Amino acid sequence: MLGIAFAKRELSIEYLNTDRYFKEVSYAVDDFISSLNVEKEQVLGIGFAVQALTSTDGKSITYGKILNCTGLDIEVFSQHLDYRCVFFHDAKCAATTELWIRNDIGDIIYLSIGTHLGGALIINNQIYMGREGHSGTVEHMTVDPHGDPCYCGKKGCMETFCSVSALLEEDESLEFFFEELRSGNASYQERWTSFLDDLAFSINNINLVINREFILGGHISPYLKEKDIEFLHKKVYDKTPFPNNESFIHISRSPKNGVPIGAAIPFVQSFLNTI
Repeated sequence: MLGIAFAKRELSIEYLNTDRYFKEVSYAVDDFISSLNVEKEQVLGIGFAVQALTSTDGKSITYGKILNCTGLDIEVFSQHLDYRCVFFHDAKCAATTELWIRNDIGDIIYLSIGTHLGGALIINNQIYMGREGHSGTVEHMTVDPHGDPCYCGKKGCMETFCSVSALLEEDESLEFFFEELRSGNASYQERWTSFLDDLAFSINNINLVINREFILGGHISPYLKEKDIEFLHKKVYDKTPFPNNESFIHISRSPKNGVPIGAAIPFVQSFLNTI
């Protein structure tokens, strides 16, 4: 009920769209559950957080270009696991955890700034999926139609400007980048300023459509400081026709493992709703 993970296990397996992969993951999950020494009925379900868009019922992948898994059915796992299994979009999982651990959100736009960019809308304290399940996918909002190619097949998406992949050079880590930035390296400060400018441009456009609070999460959030957010606010206010002095962009409070926690919370919430 507190949204705290009481046990975890990490397993590094390269994704392959094969029966062998699905069996290996399923057996690893089953083995982990067995190690917990809990009764079967205490396991409410298994959530699979994926870098893909899912159907509103979580039974299939509707858009999975990153993993090339569009059309994948949850049956590939559930046939090996005697529990309810559901797919969840990873960015929406992170937003779900954010919603769970804070009581001051209201309606927000959540941006998960990781290797890839992801987004989610929270309206009336719920993740808003939309008619076809792709509400909140601001990563494919066009910033520059003549920009760099995006994995979606289009050009100049927000993904190509505001993801960690857009910020870092090849083989560069976030840790190294921010060490150089905070030490005053001029070239890194220039790159960071350019990145924040692109992010501010995109946030302003989104904010003009849905005027709500923003939360910045994902891999980048542990490295953000309040001075970065203040600078970002200034850049947004310089671009918008409706400037004010109120802060509306915040750093995520979600823990490092917010995505897997967010894949579990819907099962817990459903159980609590029956009490």
